[in-house]
Amino acid sequence: MQTVHWWLSVMVIDGCAVSAPHSKGQTGGNHGMSMDASSLPISPDSVGGHMSKDQTPESYVDAEGRFYKPFPDDVKALRELAFYRAIYEEPKPGQPRLHAAYPQPDESTDVPPVREPDLADVEGVKQFLPGFYGTKEFEGVKVIAMEDLCKKYTKPCIIDCKMGFTTVYDWASEKYRSRNGLKDMETTQHSCGFRISGLQVFRPGEEQPFKPSRQWGKTLTQETMPSAFEVFASSAVPAKDIYSNEKHGLLPQLRKLKSWFHRQTSFQFYQASVLLMYEGNAACVEDAKAAVHVVDFAYTFQSLGVKDENWIKSLESLIGILESVASR
Repeated sequence: MQTVHWWLSVMVIDGCAVSAPHSKGQTGGNHGMSMDASSLPISPDSVGGHMSKDQTPESYVDAEGRFYKPFPDDVKALRELAFYRAIYEEPKPGQPRLHAAYPQPDESTDVPPVREPDLADVEGVKQFLPGFYGTKEFEGVKVIAMEDLCKKYTKPCIIDCKMGFTTVYDWASEKYRSRNGLKDMETTQHSCGFRISGLQVFRPGEEQPFKPSRQWGKTLTQETMPSAFEVFASSAVPAKDIYSNEKHGLLPQLRKLKSWFHRQTSFQFYQASVLLMYEGNAACVEDAKAAVHVVDFAYTFQSLGVKDENWIKSLESLIGILESVASR
């Protein structure tokens, strides 16, 4: 048995046993039960971290609009689960709401001080997150079940922006600091405040999407970054409308997300992504269903009462670039 101090109280992880969280009033469903994955299609629209190094999707979807992400029961997966539970699981009477991972540099047996995330912070970020349905098991493979954000699109156009001017947190190990610090410097992470880790776009008249490899994003520079967002918005709907439309565009949603970050002091996000999405088959911005989501929480921690300036500055940079592209 392993005692893991990722939440407000000591939680014992015995093998794969993790309690089933709630999601938007729903329980985790088939948690802990082995299910047949043979009928589940591989997610055709996975980009970024949900693709293997050989560009093979590593996630699944079902007809009910759920997305299944591998859950290896390691520290990173447990941190992501802790964040989703903090957002979606209602506390039991007399108990504090669960929080995200506590920023400890080691496996200390000291229990973190009891502290709840601010309820306004929790409610404010939900609109940007996928729904959450707990953990499940498919033929011995454990997964975390979430909303399939692509379900409402016929030709989903997606860009994955790994956010933050740095992906290195203060209490990280030297090995992590060295590896990720170098990666930050070799990409646009340090100059733009984000890097592109995945892209899919359906261009007019083309049935198959343009979906470059991960390496494509690594070749971008601060000077060429705007061109990536020109490519992303190269559908039948003008880029100006996709980005700037007051009612249906992406920029108003990003500004709303930035406002939440300016208010919230419950969470610190490292290596989380902003997903920008819209319908590639749309003829007008009203039908594009442009949306902003935040995903990937393996390095999300309690903020201990301070703003996440790293993310705020990176959002400001992303917004500035999109404003520039939209004005052309």
